[in-house]
Amino acid sequence: MTNVTPLKLAIVASGRSQRDVAAAVGISEFKLSRIVNRRAQPDTSTRAALARELGRAPAVLFGDTLELFAAA
Repeated sequence: MTNVTPLKLAIVASGRSQRDVAAAVGISEFKLSRIVNRRAQPDTSTRAALARELGRAPAVLFGDTLELFAAA
């Protein structure tokens, strides 16, 4: 089973790399990776910046994890 966060899906759907998105919102790629993988919680301004950059509501990006089952 693979956990894919809505934030990760939005980044992939944007066709951009995490590096590009991180630079656009003014955070490091490392920090964005930690946020994407739910190892860090973004502050309010970072949540808002990511939402603006990806064209999604913060509640959508930081909602529940979708569980995708990999084919065995």
